[in-house]
Amino acid sequence: MGSTPYFIIFALYAIGMALVGIYLYRKEKKNHTGTGTLNTNFWCANRTLPFWQAGISLAAGWMMLGWVGLGIQQIYLQGAAGLWVLPIPWFILIFLIMVIIPYIRRLRTVSLPRALLHRFGKPCAIVVGISSLFIFVSWMGAELFMAGNLMAPFLQIPPVFCMTLFVLPIMLYMTLGGFRAIVLTDVLQFILMSVFMIILAVTALHLAADVAGDRGILDTLRTTPTTTYGENSMFSLFACGRILPMILLVAYLPGWLFEQDLTLRIFSCKSLKESYKGIAFGGTIHIIFTLILPVIVAFCAILIFPEASENSPIGKDALNIVPAIIQKGCSPILQLVMFLGIIAVQMSTVDSFANVSAMAVTHDIAEPFFKKPFQRISQLRMLSVLAVLMGLVYAFFAESLYALYTLSSGVLTASVALPMVVLFFKKTKPLAALLTAIFGLLGNLLFFIYEYYICMHDYAPQWLAETYVGYIVVGIAMALVGGLIGQIIGKPPTAEQLESISETPHDGVDHILDDKIL
Repeated sequence: MGSTPYFIIFALYAIGMALVGIYLYRKEKKNHTGTGTLNTNFWCANRTLPFWQAGISLAAGWMMLGWVGLGIQQIYLQGAAGLWVLPIPWFILIFLIMVIIPYIRRLRTVSLPRALLHRFGKPCAIVVGISSLFIFVSWMGAELFMAGNLMAPFLQIPPVFCMTLFVLPIMLYMTLGGFRAIVLTDVLQFILMSVFMIILAVTALHLAADVAGDRGILDTLRTTPTTTYGENSMFSLFACGRILPMILLVAYLPGWLFEQDLTLRIFSCKSLKESYKGIAFGGTIHIIFTLILPVIVAFCAILIFPEASENSPIGKDALNIVPAIIQKGCSPILQLVMFLGIIAVQMSTVDSFANVSAMAVTHDIAEPFFKKPFQRISQLRMLSVLAVLMGLVYAFFAESLYALYTLSSGVLTASVALPMVVLFFKKTKPLAALLTAIFGLLGNLLFFIYEYYICMHDYAPQWLAETYVGYIVVGIAMALVGGLIGQIIGKPPTAEQLESISETPHDGVDHILDDKIL
């Protein structure tokens, strides 16, 4: 069929998404009433989102083929033990989010680093802002990398050119429409995304059934050895041991609870009740489309593609399972539909991460550094474009998705989540939060370099080295040490700092402090 139909579909889709941004830009310019502030309007839509928009946007933002592809890869390699890498922590996360909703709505600012600014001071806010920028630029780069590699076989051009084409409509609608454009395009894109995942799972089941024959898929899988653990390990949840799952839960869950893309959607709903409904709705969608269906695809892929190698359609690292299933099991017309689904899935994810990266650049780092809020929306837009370009450059040099995601998740827990947890304790001293953020960031980064590039996973204790994520344990331990030191020698918080956190959840924007720089 050639690449021409795919180029046409991509161009039409990109134009459609860009028109959404232009529409919202013109609507906002015409109907702006002056309520709220520039920051609360641009970054959280003045807290006016209905629950269903927030829920769909959250689910769409988390239906990312980088993360999902990584989860599929790990199940392909490890069998049921691979569920610990993403599906199990993600499932637990949905229920934990419901617990933190009222705490997030007690914040008097749209961003987490800005909340730390008012509670603990500018140094802590800037350190956490830098950590947040690193995390979300990394994730944005990884998803752009995945998008480029998924689109390349269809467009028949190098992945770097696919990535570049991919970011152009995102930059346009995100910078013109702000957070409203992210949410609206997510809702539109989710329709395509859900169709994509259903077709992918059904196709995988059909192909796997052909391989299994009369024995059936489950019986055939039971006798199939896994690549990592060998015979009788396919459905062994703890074939990887019990230490790695515990480390991953500790590393992932606290950080994921305080992801800025998640907290923005909690914060942006009209009321506390709407936030609960939005997370429940989005979580249900997430479990179906981002957990259950990809797990089905992963186990089916084990039968469809018996080995991962240079000559295999899935590649030697098994990261090309999704496009391989599409090309093997879908008709040419259906491949066009699936290509459109790939674009929708990745665009809804990249724009969410790009939005948070842009917030980190402008709202969390540049504004506190220059000691005053941006007064013109054009300034926000220019820095938003810069954030997207940072992610694009990062994508050009991305290699290992697993190391990238686990490192950034470790930084998220140690350097962002832990300072956010102690934010709600009145006795926490500002120096304790600052040293927690600094020690957590440096502990993760420095031990990652040591573990992966110096000792090459050969260090004591051996049980930690064998997990390949020892840097997460070290990073969290260092963050706790830093917090203890700061709590011992630091000065108590002032009354004004304590007042920056509301005693009860709030609605509306009247209590927001985002135009006040300390």
